[in-house]
Amino acid sequence: MTSIGEHELISRVRAALNPEQAPPIRRARVFARQAPDPGVAARIGGRSPEEKKGLLDELAMACQPLRIALALVEDPQAAGQALAALVADRSPEWGPTKSVCAWRHPLVEAMELEAALRCQEVPVTFTDPAMPAAQVNATASLALMGVTSADCCIAASATLVLRSRPGQPQRLALLPSIHAVIITADQMIADLAEWVARLSLENPEGPPDLTHRMTLITGPSKTADIEATLVHGAHGPRELHLFVIT
Repeated sequence: MTSIGEHELISRVRAALNPEQAPPIRRARVFARQAPDPGVAARIGGRSPEEKKGLLDELAMACQPLRIALALVEDPQAAGQALAALVADRSPEWGPTKSVCAWRHPLVEAMELEAALRCQEVPVTFTDPAMPAAQVNATASLALMGVTSADCCIAASATLVLRSRPGQPQRLALLPSIHAVIITADQMIADLAEWVARLSLENPEGPPDLTHRMTLITGPSKTADIEATLVHGAHGPRELHLFVIT
């Protein structure tokens, strides 16, 4: 650590412990940014079909050790049928009945989940911007599955980036027993450097727009706190299923 870095770290600790005595931290310094690398920006938007396939291959390799179930599908309807088969094969963790809770998102709605699950009599609740938070919590907590999309997927680590927006609450990725995500192949990026560049490109005249809650998800919930034994589902979904429209 350099002397400048050490001084800045100590100043921040003092500010947290004694906010009335510490000098204010400039907001512009906290959200300082550099212009995105033009090469990275061009690479994100100009990938060939072969390069996109390479990202999918890299994603598939990253998913295996993380217990992410990856499925490449031709269209959202195929993903909806695969999801219906998954619902039929799973038992509810909480309560006697199955239910699905889903984002209000174009890709998710295109899956036609209500039609796919009608024969199983499994209700599908779509979150609405006007739905109270308490109702969202109650619905998502009892749901067998939460269905969302994502802003992007980082192929190198199989990390999904979800930004919470009206009608697209974060809770659907955290509370149900199973989390299912649908994205397109065009939402794939290579690594964290490309993700940072993508954030910078969203607002080229100022700092990245980080006002929305953003969650990075790499695999289902897991912990090894007790006797170093890995357990899935302790703090969130026990399964993560990723559908990529090719």
